Amino acid sequence: MWNFNVRLRSYSFLFLFLISSFGFAQTESLYLKNQTPEYKEVIEFYQKLDKEYASAKLISYPETDAGLALQLFVIDSKQEFRPNKERAMILIMNGIHGGELCGVDASMNLALNLLKNGTIPENCMIGIIPVYNIGGALNRNSTSRANQNGPEEYGFRGNAKNLDLNRDFIKNDSKNAFAFSQIYHEWKPEIYVDTHTSNGADYQYPFTLISTQKDKLSPVLKPFLTDKIEPYLYKGMSKKGFIMTPYVNSIKETPNDGIAGFLDRPRYSTGYTALFNTIGFTTEAHMFKPFKTRVRATLAFLELIVNFTNTNAAEIVRYKRMADRMMVNTLYYDVDWALNDSINHSIEFKGYEAAYKTSEISGSQRLYYDRTKPFTDSIQFYDTYRSIMKVKRPKYYIIPKAWDEVIVRLKSNKVTMKALTNDTLIRVKVFYIADYSTTTAPYEGHYLHSKVSIIEKVDTLRFHKGDLIVSMGQLSDNYCVSVLDPRGADSFFAWNFFDPILQQKEYFSSYVFEDEAVEILNSDPLLKKDFNKKKASDQSFREDPYAQLNYIYHHSSHYEKGHLRYPIFRVD
Repeated sequence: MWNFNVRLRSYSFLFLFLISSFGFAQTESLYLKNQTPEYKEVIEFYQKLDKEYASAKLISYPETDAGLALQLFVIDSKQEFRPNKERAMILIMNGIHGGELCGVDASMNLALNLLKNGTIPENCMIGIIPVYNIGGALNRNSTSRANQNGPEEYGFRGNAKNLDLNRDFIKNDSKNAFAFSQIYHEWKPEIYVDTHTSNGADYQYPFTLISTQKDKLSPVLKPFLTDKIEPYLYKGMSKKGFIMTPYVNSIKETPNDGIAGFLDRPRYSTGYTALFNTIGFTTEAHMFKPFKTRVRATLAFLELIVNFTNTNAAEIVRYKRMADRMMVNTLYYDVDWALNDSINHSIEFKGYEAAYKTSEISGSQRLYYDRTKPFTDSIQFYDTYRSIMKVKRPKYYIIPKAWDEVIVRLKSNKVTMKALTNDTLIRVKVFYIADYSTTTAPYEGHYLHSKVSIIEKVDTLRFHKGDLIVSMGQLSDNYCVSVLDPRGADSFFAWNFFDPILQQKEYFSSYVFEDEAVEILNSDPLLKKDFNKKKASDQSFREDPYAQLNYIYHHSSHYEKGHLRYPIFRVD
């Protein structure tokens, strides 16, 4: 027979358990009422799981732009809660866009179901970022997603600094990105999932999928993705009652003319993780479907990912290791891509007939999809990309210590560097920026450069104590080449980190330089010959006195050697 104190403690525990369970049920089922929990409620939910289940732990990482720590919820059957090279790791990212919350609710249900039902996978660990864009989640409203069918309230796409965080994985303008890189490189996931809600065309599918662009993956991982993982996921989603198709990235105005595979450049999360041999998936639940349908479809996908990874963990880990070994020995890296429109194949597509009618606003013809006319037909899927810029990795990169914004990003991505201990003369390959294009409007806080062409030279330069040497042959090689070669689509040059070198700092006064310009020409017959030839053949040059002086100045010892000289140097 119990004594009074034992009974009191038992009744108290039972009461707390019932209250806690009721809280779980209320929070996890909000989506059924077209609602989603606020950020505070999401974190409290995971805190309760942490307290009640030994196989769960909520871990705080550095703070985000919102001033709150980024959280990672880990489910580990062995209760070790640390990276394990022998077990596969799944990392699930939610709420990167504050209004796209299918994954937030789905992951809460996934976590509770696994823990409550005792179905925790034995061969893999699961990491869940409950909400990545905390600032966007706190900026809650019910109007900013004009085309989306629920929930009643949601967050905002931009973060606390109004950044789109799914364009920030290379440039790292946000504290969120630095916190994510710490999570990513600490846990080194084999499988990564980023949950979203789609926009664009209307169709029958409740759920679409972007896989890591296959042609960017290691030769080891590419067939594993296309031949084994994707067929399992598409078949499994159909069995669960949620037909799935590749992300509807229409080549023209409607999907009927074909769709293209999405090119996830390194600015995107799955493009970034692919640089380190992680197979990634971006889920896109269809915005027009009811919120509860989108959550259930996302949950079904996450369950399939967990089941597949747990069943095939040994194979997944083995392929990741093979890809990592290949990375260390790879000599050439692709830093820019273009769609190969000569290669395509037919896929079945379940859509709605597209038609046009007169707009009541503009009086012109407008597109609409007729949901009373569903169809099933074959469309062309273009999912092959070709490399348009291949770069040989150097033996070393040399980075002057002045470029600290670049250095801190390399360190955040676990790039090993050594500082010079003395001032040293080193013979290096030097790039000069010959030409480039720049956007006319800001894109995520930057005027993005593209179509970069360079002039290569070899020179002996003085480097200083504290300048950094990056030796190739690291797991970060693909990342390093992608961000340090100026021709990369998402290089640090493209994202304006080196713009100061594009501006000339020293000039001349024409009336002073005139006499010296004559002396320079008279002392250099070859330069004088080229100068006169240009005057003879180029009318605009011939009629522009300043351009003529500037030509001589640029070919004299006065012209600064650092102008247009890219400040990352190679030793080949």
